[in-house]
Order: sequence, then C-alpha cells, then structure tokens
Amino acid sequence: MSGWGAAAMTEGSVPSPQAISEWLAKNGRSEKYAVKTANCAYGDDKWHATVHAPALLVDLFNELSDAKVEYRKTLHSIELTKWLLENKPNHLDELVAYVERLVAMPASTA
Repeated sequence: MSGWGAAAMTEGSVPSPQAISEWLAKNGRSEKYAVKTANCAYGDDKWHATVHAPALLVDLFNELSDAKVEYRKTLHSIELTKWLLENKPNHLDELVAYVERLVAMPASTA
C-alpha cells in the first residue's frame, strides 16, 4: 500500500510484507492489544474481530519505520479500507452487514 506513509519515508524504506507479517506474528497476541483475545489465536476470525487494531497499528508503524511514520487513524484507516475493498473485500462483510442493519432500522430505534 503505497499511500500508508511513503511520502515521509525515503525510497526503499517501506517495510516488506514479510517484515510486517513477522512483526504481527511476534506482537499480535500481546496483552497490550487485547480486547477479548484471550481465547483466540493470532490471525483467526475472533482475533480480527476483537484485537485493538489502532494501538497495534501505532506500534507497528513506529517500530517498522523507526518512528519516521506515525499511524494516523483518520488518514490511514481510509487507505486501509480502500486496499481492502480492492484486494480482500470479503474482510469487510461483517461491517457491511452491520451498516445494512442500521440503515434498515426505523429512525426511532436507531
């Protein structure tokens, strides 16, 4: 994802997908990012649904960029969502279903 902060980094310094995967595998189960992750494995559906992603992404960005790139939820969540829509749209199915239920609710119960 080229827009995740590459402007603030020198060419070639963007972490590789392997480096990101390794960081997530090593750090993803940390209590620091736990919302309800005690009974799930890193990367499984329950982990994806319950991990405190903003805190995890702050640390991932800081560590893998040597603090050159700061995770900014208002900027990076848009880029991450665009990437998901283009590459793995099924990862947003639960969110889409939730929004559809909200839209279908009568105004008095929303």
